[in-house]
Amino acid sequence: MERTKKKINIVLTNAWSYYNKGDAAIVVSMIKNLDESFPMADFSLLAFDPESFELSKKMGEISQRVNILPEISCTRTIKSILSKDHALVRTMLIFFFVLSIL
Repeated sequence: MERTKKKINIVLTNAWSYYNKGDAAIVVSMIKNLDESFPMADFSLLAFDPESFELSKKMGEISQRVNILPEISCTRTIKSILSKDHALVRTMLIFFFVLSIL
């Protein structure tokens, strides 16, 4: 791939965890390859376990220019809503769920 000095933003999504060695190898190599091709790029990594990737960043395996953020998860959002005592919200969610499967 040809190198470019153009300033771009690259977002990598669905990274799982640095402790999942297969996932980590893919993410680390992808960032290194993209970094070589786009040396002026800013990177954001959306991960389900962002703390584990922060550790790899501290160890120098991932560039300091990579901004590591938590992956947005519908499941987590629904669980946090359901864990609160919001009867109306729960009723609405159940209603919309039933509508979606009809």
